[in-house]
Amino acid sequence: MGAVCAGLVALAAPAGAESVFAREGLGEWNDGYDLRGILLGSTGIGTVDPNNLTTLNPASSAFAIGTLGHASFLSSVRWTDDGTATARDLGTNLNQVSLHLDFGRGFGLRVMAAPATDASYAFVQSVPTGFEEIETDVRREEGTRGLTRYVAGMAWRGGRNWGVGAQAVILAGSIVDHTRFVFGDSAAAHGWKSIEERRELRFDTAASFAVGLLARPLPRVSFGAFFSTGASPSVTETFRTSGEDDIERGTAEVDLPPAFGAGAAIFITPRWRLCGDVVQRTWEDVAIARPGGEAGERDFRNTTRWGIGLERIPAFNRDATPLASLVWRAGFAWIPWYVSDANGDGIDEWRATAGVGVPIQQNRGMIDIGAAYGRRGSRAENGLEEQYVSFALGFTFARVLREY
Repeated sequence: MGAVCAGLVALAAPAGAESVFAREGLGEWNDGYDLRGILLGSTGIGTVDPNNLTTLNPASSAFAIGTLGHASFLSSVRWTDDGTATARDLGTNLNQVSLHLDFGRGFGLRVMAAPATDASYAFVQSVPTGFEEIETDVRREEGTRGLTRYVAGMAWRGGRNWGVGAQAVILAGSIVDHTRFVFGDSAAAHGWKSIEERRELRFDTAASFAVGLLARPLPRVSFGAFFSTGASPSVTETFRTSGEDDIERGTAEVDLPPAFGAGAAIFITPRWRLCGDVVQRTWEDVAIARPGGEAGERDFRNTTRWGIGLERIPAFNRDATPLASLVWRAGFAWIPWYVSDANGDGIDEWRATAGVGVPIQQNRGMIDIGAAYGRRGSRAENGLEEQYVSFALGFTFARVLREY
């Protein structure tokens, strides 16, 4: 188990999604859906499925058949547009790595790791030096890293139709901002000096706890709910300028918000399932500084995220065609960001998804592939918007004990 945990820690470091909106707050927030849930519009809190490994609801894996392992990856191409110019960038990152160990008698241990925030961003601004070298007199700003979520919990299936779960979540990580002023020969000759600044926010480990329920009151209907406490990590800020040592500016405590949510799923036909989730977080009392500002510089807003998805369950019988054995998924998610823009206006995101799952025999796992198209922000309201296309690949493998 120690080797498994070490592997999860090594794999789960955030890795550059490069959203310019991630410059504020803690960066882009990740709720922790597995790839299956993402392709279903970020749903899974109330879905009974043997391959459900959604992090939000500790009971999501209560209906797993045997031991499960899961890993998924996302690769995105993003276009950022401010109305005058468009910039494109590419980012690839791990979405989740998780393990569910079956102990028998309905008990299972879940261990997961996934990025909780992604603070990666990059942009370039011209510096008005008065010289004609406008393309060389620039301010370059770049953010890296983020917080990682480490999860350990227990799920228990009390019968054929209900299960409960509880888990502890550890948050840890750091956020780094690099700022560089670069000047051409003309500006340099008149005293403009190229400098570099580095600012790091280092978060000590902090714990939160969650409980969840998953039930199937009717053969075609299931629902679930969860509640998660907030976390209060201590944050140490250090600052460095060109040629200088790190200066520790002080330590503060940040109170991250609690969350609660619910979900439901219904088979509208014997093979077509409709899923829906809603999750709320209370961010309005949270304040944290980002480049060059005091805590509380930005007002955060409470968020209510919702998603809806449609899934076709595969047919496992001798007469089933190869296409009938595939899992087809599509979804839509509405994702308001907790940060606001420079004018205090909210930033909203929507995402449409589609994908297919290839079962590895019956109840032996799944290979998932999918794509998403989304947009965040608005040029009319925020002065800036991003569009992106994401491609996803995930593997879920199960070990099912032979029955005698």
